[in-house]
Amino acid sequence: MKKMYGVIGDPIAHSMSPVMHNDLFDFYGIDASYLPLRVMRDDLEAAVKGLKAIGASGFNVTIP
Repeated sequence: MKKMYGVIGDPIAHSMSPVMHNDLFDFYGIDASYLPLRVMRDDLEAAVKGLKAIGASGFNVTIP
């Protein structure tokens, strides 16, 4: 089963983490995706609960 990872924050479009991680997943043959997830400060608790509920394998938090 494909694993899901992500980076959360607002803004998120500037983050190079998805490109870097997905390239490494491909290089090493890891069945995973690393997604940029726009999460505003007031939604942080709900977002973390949601990521746990869908079985996300992990995530990082970015700052502007």
